[in-house]
Amino acid sequence: MDTRFILLGLAAVFLSACGGDTPKPAGPFSIGAIADCQYADKEANGQRLYRRAPGKLEEAIGVLNEFDLEFVVHLGDFIEEDFESFAILNDITSTLSHPMRHIVGNHDYYVIDEKKSDVHKVLGMPDRYYSFEYGNYIFVAVDGNDLSYHGWPEGSDRHQESIKLHTEQYKDEFYWNGALGREQLEWFDKLLTRADRQGKRVVAFSHFPIYPDHDLNLWNAEDVLAMFESHPSATAWINGHNHDGGYGERNGVHYVTLSGMLDTERNSFSIIEFDENAMRLLGFGRQDNLELTLR
Repeated sequence: MDTRFILLGLAAVFLSACGGDTPKPAGPFSIGAIADCQYADKEANGQRLYRRAPGKLEEAIGVLNEFDLEFVVHLGDFIEEDFESFAILNDITSTLSHPMRHIVGNHDYYVIDEKKSDVHKVLGMPDRYYSFEYGNYIFVAVDGNDLSYHGWPEGSDRHQESIKLHTEQYKDEFYWNGALGREQLEWFDKLLTRADRQGKRVVAFSHFPIYPDHDLNLWNAEDVLAMFESHPSATAWINGHNHDGGYGERNGVHYVTLSGMLDTERNSFSIIEFDENAMRLLGFGRQDNLELTLR
């Protein structure tokens, strides 16, 4: 029997147990995606079941290992707090059969100041923001903590710049969100321009959403939206941060917020399939399925 059908059968068993539907994966390549594992060794706070997080992550890795994936991405807030928590989760993801990619969330920087510069390193990231390619796709890992209260040591120039920006321009926005700085925006714009010229598609991975309008969006979501959508290569923005999940479409660009793994008894993770004309999301647990036609 074809291995693909065996693996789909395994997915169907898992989805049936979780109450989801079983779509039919297809396309040139697939990835795994997880948002907001957010582990901490502390008591639950409402639906945030912190000590259940490692078990959910281990379960997700076990399922994702059964699929032919190019990589698995975690979209930020790997931990709730405390730098030592990274080691516990890294031990689990070390059993992954695929490359692991990370985007850093606000909670990942809720560590002591002396460790903030080590956060992206302990997650195996080449830098706080970066890009990589598969086939006709360029994936961009965006740093929404570039300007933020939490992303830099207190009193540092970058920290002071972030406070000034929030106070003068975004004082009505939640302080735990953040913004893309000018240098990162220029880098992103140049990357999109190159993708336009080469006829490639660009998918952005971010911890923070930028659309639809929500109080958890980046402070400068409007500026990022305008820049992103000005490029024909812009295809999708995939993020976490809002644990409830969500979806929006604007000007032919898809905006996907994945449901957080942390919340409730049920797990939440995805397989996302890409081809030239569509992006299909196979949701596990409380993550919804999506089939999106690409412009």
